[in-house]
Amino acid sequence: MKKILFIFNGIVDLINENLGKKVKPEYVSKPNAYLEETLADNSLLKKYFTTTVSVKVGIKKIIDSLIRDSYLELRLNKEKI
Repeated sequence: MKKILFIFNGIVDLINENLGKKVKPEYVSKPNAYLEETLADNSLLKKYFTTTVSVKVGIKKIIDSLIRDSYLELRLNKEKI
């Protein structure tokens, strides 16, 4: 498997992979109020929270859940993505 950097395009690739689609992202200009960075200190989060599921597995689980619940499946059939 190719190494995926979990940035926008990587997330789009994972979603496409799980849906069997080849949707290309549409890029738009950043809004005026877009924050390039914050002063947030997430050191406590890193100290007390660890993930047990990778981004790849998490996206698959979410998509599988939506399909199982038929919400996404109905929408895909209706919109023919």
